[in-house]
Amino acid sequence: MFDIVIAVTSLCFIEDPRCAVKEAARVLRPGGVFIVGELGWLNWWALSRTVRGWLGSAKWRHARFWSLRQLRRLVIEAGLVFHTGRGAVYYPPMASIAKLISRHDRRMSMLGQIGAAFLTVRADKPG
Repeated sequence: MFDIVIAVTSLCFIEDPRCAVKEAARVLRPGGVFIVGELGWLNWWALSRTVRGWLGSAKWRHARFWSLRQLRRLVIEAGLVFHTGRGAVYYPPMASIAKLISRHDRRMSMLGQIGAAFLTVRADKPG
């Protein structure tokens, strides 16, 4: 049994993520922590990877991008207790655009995960 299980950008490439999360929950000790870091779905970064998949990239063809709601449901279905979820915004590699967008961070954060390229979730195993 493990105190902590961490899955970072792996569920997006696994054929059956529900099975993987259930296995993570199984190997956690009671009171253990499961941390998930996944690629968010509602951002420019995900759109560019999706287009790459459409254009033939085997790496991105079947990748799945997530919402916090989906990740929350995934851990709850595995018998874990959802603790918290957060998103990190992806800024384009152009300083002027990044600077413009960053001015609106506070207002954008009220909208939830819009623009979040990377999502993290913490779930605990009851015990």
